[in-house]
Amino acid sequence: MIVFLTMFLFLVLSQGKIHARILKSSIVNFAPVKLHHVVIVTTPSSGLYAVDFSHEENSMKTKLLLLLGKSVPGEVRVRKLCTPVDIDIDQALLLEWINMTTAETSSREVTNKTMDGIREDELRKYIVRLMEWNDRTMNLYRSNCQHFSRMALSKPF
Repeated sequence: MIVFLTMFLFLVLSQGKIHARILKSSIVNFAPVKLHHVVIVTTPSSGLYAVDFSHEENSMKTKLLLLLGKSVPGEVRVRKLCTPVDIDIDQALLLEWINMTTAETSSREVTNKTMDGIREDELRKYIVRLMEWNDRTMNLYRSNCQHFSRMALSKPF
């Protein structure tokens, strides 16, 4: 009964509030080193969204340019997550995120469709501000997913 009341009070008091945190994932699927940052954004009424900053093209040339310190076109990716909260949440979110970002044909189209589905104004405004970050230019050393995630958490909700 106490747990139920606590959850009820949390939902009532946090209604409309945006919560964000960083979820670390691997840069490539075959390496366990978790250097990529994904921002998990949630509100009580809208569910979970994943937002990250990545390079647009997934070619070897793009990756080489990044390693050489060159800037490449980047994109802010937004995805609606459907993971239930009664399982190992971080591992489930990572698995869902990896499956969503590797199986896509047009990342930008998926982001646009996801943004069209966001009905909560406060959440939409917050994510739009994130999407305007850094004129979407990625540089491995000066403007990467970790810089993006720090900025995302520093933005007032």
